[in-house]
Amino acid sequence: MEYDSSSIAPAPKVNVLMFARIDERGGGVINFVETLKCNLPDDIYVRHFRIGRRTMVGARWFRPAFLIYDVIGLVCLLARSKFDVAQINASLDQKSLIRDAAFLLVMNALARKMRLVVFFHGWEDQTAKGIGTRIWCRKVFLYVLRKATRILVLASRFKEELIRLGIDEDKVDVYTTMFDGNLCIRMRNIRKTSVETILFLSRLIKEKGVLELLEAFKKLSQIYPKLQLVIAGDGAIRKDLEQWVVANQLTPRVHFAGFVSGEDKADQLYNADLFVLPTYYGEGCPVALLEAMAAALPLVTTRAGGIPDVVQEPENGILLDEVNENSIMTAVRRFIESPDLVREVSKNNYDKAWSQLEASIVSRKLAALYRDIVRAGVV
Repeated sequence: MEYDSSSIAPAPKVNVLMFARIDERGGGVINFVETLKCNLPDDIYVRHFRIGRRTMVGARWFRPAFLIYDVIGLVCLLARSKFDVAQINASLDQKSLIRDAAFLLVMNALARKMRLVVFFHGWEDQTAKGIGTRIWCRKVFLYVLRKATRILVLASRFKEELIRLGIDEDKVDVYTTMFDGNLCIRMRNIRKTSVETILFLSRLIKEKGVLELLEAFKKLSQIYPKLQLVIAGDGAIRKDLEQWVVANQLTPRVHFAGFVSGEDKADQLYNADLFVLPTYYGEGCPVALLEAMAAALPLVTTRAGGIPDVVQEPENGILLDEVNENSIMTAVRRFIESPDLVREVSKNNYDKAWSQLEASIVSRKLAALYRDIVRAGVV
């Protein structure tokens, strides 16, 4: 009998309401949402619900008004549109929890048939500890999340913490963030094995470890006269860092690239030999690390957040147990003085990034999750 492919019914569309903040300069979660939307299959339709600070008003005392405005907007949207799934891209910190709790309570009340996915991209250990040590906080936390169909986190230890707080283990899954393959399409998996250019790419705040990196580089520059450091990013301490570089006579060796995106970011990744991010910030998992892996760069980073779930030592790089100039210097020297290690780690990172972390792969996994929870029926 001849097989008639036309008799197969197309997969029903899944309508997803996707929450993400407003920010003209992007950011981890915002870039994640935009990349996800571009890579989901045709049967997944995403409506982006933008929340947070509007650019025309910047004062902090307007934040409660923004939340009220967003809640009213959500109520109106749910009154006129139906969605199969809503995904809140949250962060486990005090400010974000209050905001996201308001949205979850609205959806629990007005859209009872809609499946709720909460994706924690950020995580503050102090906030999690506070929830666990205060009975009333834990009860409120569990009440707000009671109707979440799935809770996604970026680290296995985050999952363990949620289970300790009382979340059903079956509801919590460890996922990864992703990098945009279109950005990194010209990356190569065969690179030179010498290390001459170190790249730091992140927001310039103290907790990202950039000052410790500069202090380590000062010593390294005295040993390796060809070594260069590129600092890509912008932030609150950029001027302080630039002044430090001038004061320490490192201007010819340290280059500030500023905020980079698109081809500019790809160029920085392509021209670097080693990626260093000594962060002790409340990370989920920085996308810049994934992009560096896609560019076949060896990594020197830390065990912050979900990084150890993606970066295994020694296969993908060196994970610092503590952040100081000596630990960074020691790790960088291992790569400088071992071309074979650079070659091996570069290949490992390229292969892992393009087989597990590229946007189309992660997006297909999330699409399958949306379909599964819709097929499962009423929560």
